[in-house]
Amino acid sequence: MARLACGASRRAASDRARLASARLSFVLDVDLVARMAIWFMVAVSLISAVDYFWGFWKKIDTRVERRRRRPFILSRRKKKALQEAEANNPAKAH
Repeated sequence: MARLACGASRRAASDRARLASARLSFVLDVDLVARMAIWFMVAVSLISAVDYFWGFWKKIDTRVERRRRRPFILSRRKKKALQEAEANNPAKAH
């Protein structure tokens, strides 16, 4: 019986070792998956930030371009009106 107990304890010890190594490999796999998930989220966040900035910049750029064009258009209108006024009244020329 002593032999049986000794053999059973060896088997139990080897079973525990296999179970521990199985758990260890599972923990490592979960760790790898977790790290990959974190890096994936970092990449998605960076892409989202760049996309948001790009849209924001386009909106700002469009407004600035409109603002820059408006004085130019107004100055052309003033110049055209001045030329028409001079054409209609040549005596009042500068």
